[in-house]
Amino acid sequence: MIKLRVITRLIAFLVATLGIYAMWSIGQLICLLRPQYQLQWRNFAFRTWARGMCRIIGVRVNRLGNPPQAPFLLVTNHLSYVDIIAIASQVDCTFVAKRQVATWPLLGFMARHLGIIFLDRNGIADVPRVANVMRDAIQNGQG
Repeated sequence: MIKLRVITRLIAFLVATLGIYAMWSIGQLICLLRPQYQLQWRNFAFRTWARGMCRIIGVRVNRLGNPPQAPFLLVTNHLSYVDIIAIASQVDCTFVAKRQVATWPLLGFMARHLGIIFLDRNGIADVPRVANVMRDAIQNGQG
């Protein structure tokens, strides 16, 4: 029975992820006509995906207070990848992730297109570049 639940959730995860990505891609084409809505569309699609993932994997998020409104810098240390989904379901933001995430099948592809900022954690040489990209994201109205 557990295997069936895992397989069902995995299939739901893949179908929902591909569906949201298709929706986001169509919206991106529309945003070519109205670029001022691109960030709002990105945030909506990402938040919708994260909320769907919370439902699929059975996560209930209990939020106390209101999420921060951009511009903001939110520093967290997550315990698992579920934390990322829970945060994304509540807060419109751009995540900073380790560089390896960009190479992951499906999720890496989507993360690159959603504007996730990737950091090479093997040394401090990449920190100034990432700091500049983070500054630009905040100046463009993103948390």
